[in-house]
Amino acid sequence: MLVISSLEYGGAERQVIELVKNFDRSKIEPVICSLSHEVPLAKNLPDPDKELVVVEKKGRFDVSTVARLAEVMKERQVDVAHAFLFDAEIATRLAARRARVPVVIASERNTDYKRPLIQVLFQWLTRSMYDAMIANSNAGKRFNMRTLKLPDEKIYVVHNGIDIDLFQPDSEGRRSVRAEFGVVDGEP
Repeated sequence: MLVISSLEYGGAERQVIELVKNFDRSKIEPVICSLSHEVPLAKNLPDPDKELVVVEKKGRFDVSTVARLAEVMKERQVDVAHAFLFDAEIATRLAARRARVPVVIASERNTDYKRPLIQVLFQWLTRSMYDAMIANSNAGKRFNMRTLKLPDEKIYVVHNGIDIDLFQPDSEGRRSVRAEFGVVDGEP
């Protein structure tokens, strides 16, 4: 289960969608849990009805989110919980412990920023509740080693991927744009 604050238009949110789209379905039954009903990116999932569940967080400090998320984890028999973004990170760590999820993975998608004191406190208090952290850069790994005092062996770097098929030349598109501006072939 991938747990995230919402599926609005953001980098971490898009990365979660791409992960689910590319999982090997013969090995993994992916599910995304959003802590918000704001899920416009869900339309990009292969099977949103099966692959998306919403456990809505009713306020900034809604502690009932943890119990409700734990129930979903139990119902879905989650083996691995991977969280993205701060509120989802904390809720996932607490819920996974309650639901006895065997593997919990944290994420860090940024580096060199000042965490608010409340985040530092919750990160520190729950740092024993996950098995590994995924950083999307070496700088992110070093940042978490320095700021959270995490050991090197607990953080893995997995760089974001890019779907290069989205950036292939489109010869028909080229011709139509050149025609629109009156530029003939062979002219720069």
